[in-house]
Amino acid sequence: YSDLKAYLMIFAAFADNELSEKEKEFIISKVGKPEFQKMLEVYKDDSDLEAISRVEQLRNEFFPGEKGKEDLLNLITEVFNCDHEFDALENMVYHGIRKLL
Repeated sequence: YSDLKAYLMIFAAFADNELSEKEKEFIISKVGKPEFQKMLEVYKDDSDLEAISRVEQLRNEFFPGEKGKEDLLNLITEVFNCDHEFDALENMVYHGIRKLL
């Protein structure tokens, strides 16, 4: 489950094509530095299509149920709010992730 959680937060953080220090610190506070670093490397190696496929794969492997899904979506919202307000691009990414889950 921590792989899914870390990957989704990293995926969300890169909605604006950059990972801010605040986003990085937030994600590390939720999953730990080793898990963050591991999944960041996986994310960086994935193309956009592979990233979507990976979210689906991790969801199938670790789906946390409806309550867990809402918890994940809340974490993603927190990632988006780390460095600024939730903008239009992030809103589109959020709805895409919601559909993937």
